[in-house]
Amino acid sequence: MIDFPSLRQYLVLIAAMAAWGLSHAVHASPALERLDEFFSNEQTYFAEFYQVVLDEGLHVIEESAGLMWFARPNRFRWEYREPFVQTIVSDGKAIWIYDSELQQTTVNNFEEVVDRSAAQILAGLSDLEEQNILEDLGIQGKLAWVLITPKEEGASQFLSMRMGFDENSLKIVEFIDLLDNTTRLQLIDVILNSKFDDNTFQFKVPKGVDLIDAREQ
Repeated sequence: MIDFPSLRQYLVLIAAMAAWGLSHAVHASPALERLDEFFSNEQTYFAEFYQVVLDEGLHVIEESAGLMWFARPNRFRWEYREPFVQTIVSDGKAIWIYDSELQQTTVNNFEEVVDRSAAQILAGLSDLEEQNILEDLGIQGKLAWVLITPKEEGASQFLSMRMGFDENSLKIVEFIDLLDNTTRLQLIDVILNSKFDDNTFQFKVPKGVDLIDAREQ
């Protein structure tokens, strides 16, 4: 079971995708144009996902699957359904993490989660091109790949991020954390710009579940 501290690596990636909105347009290559289009034009995003975590030697240390919803800006719902049940929800101000097996919910401020993360960059809170190196990796298979690498070592919670786009939208994200672990997210049956119920991004703590409010700490 994943506890709250180890969830930060997932929250960095989740929040980065949910907080999209580049500080300015990026143009130079087909892959970078797809990156710009993803952040500029896709207001909502739904997909099934398959997630795998690899260690430094690229050995699988964890696998999971579920559903995710994003709405610009900063709102998301992330439901792990295999091999454990866990829900992560942001209403744009707070992030709620519900673990059904532990019968525990943790809530934290959105800003505290995204600080120094990929989300801070991709949300337009800092200049994408000024603080990162953007590299067009070209077409690999059927996907156009972009590599995002911080220019200043130790300035972010990630070492690098690769984003793979097909003709329609984002399909794969690979995120390398400071421990050299790689989180690879494959997105399936993507639906763009659909209308979500407002309750999608609200969370009510179930009865009998312990609440840890990190906002008060």
